Amino acid sequence: MKIEKTKEKVYILNDEQKEIAYVLFPKLDEQTAVIESTFVDSSLRGMGIAQQLLQAAYEVLKASNLKVIVHCSYAEKWFLNNPKYQDILK
Repeated sequence: MKIEKTKEKVYILNDEQKEIAYVLFPKLDEQTAVIESTFVDSSLRGMGIAQQLLQAAYEVLKASNLKVIVHCSYAEKWFLNNPKYQDILK
C-alpha cells in the first residue's frame, strides 16, 4: 500500500486505482489550508491508516509553509492527541 501526495490531498489507491483512503486539505488562501475530511474504506479501518495519512498531510502542509484550520472531527482529535504536530494549526 502506497500513500500518494498532492498539494491538497493525501490518498491511497487500491489495485484497481480506486481511492480507498484520503485526507483532503484545500487551500483557503495563500497562507492557509483547511483539513476538510478524512476517509478510510471499511476494509482498512483499524489499521492506523488515517493516522498515517494525517502524518503525510502534515508533511505536505509543513513543507508548503501553510497553517491549517481543521474542520474534520477525526483530524481535530488527532491533532489534540499529537501535540508535536500542532505547530501548523492556525
